[in-house]
Amino acid sequence: VAGLIDGEGYIGIHKGKNGYRNGKPRDLKYSVGMSIANTDIRMMNWIITHFGGSVSKDNRTRIGHKDCYRWQIYGQKMLEFLKLVEPHLKVKYLQAQIVIDWQSKVKNGGKYSVSDEEKQKREEVYRYIKKLNKRGRPEININNNSI
Repeated sequence: VAGLIDGEGYIGIHKGKNGYRNGKPRDLKYSVGMSIANTDIRMMNWIITHFGGSVSKDNRTRIGHKDCYRWQIYGQKMLEFLKLVEPHLKVKYLQAQIVIDWQSKVKNGGKYSVSDEEKQKREEVYRYIKKLNKRGRPEININNNSI
């Protein structure tokens, strides 16, 4: 499974607005996520059987492209799963470490107001993992984790 995550998986942080309260915009909300995409539904069903989660079908509109399925897992189950596979990851081990650390520290799910210092830290971590996940040539040197 670690090989599937390294090759066809995503581990990252999403950013979105958390709505309004009393007519004022709330703080940004950050949430962690992970998924594996594959064209073989049997693989997705095997993962669900062994690790839980859910599968959705991505809409493919190009002629000749196979249907693609996306397995996802959230919350505490995701944290347990990542702790299980993280030692075996080769490509996405930094993302797994960041998400494990994030999920272990952010107890309120990012829903409540935090200090300006904490907001800045979250934004820095969000930007760092976004660079790790960028397609194409890496912008970081993973030997010393510099951006």
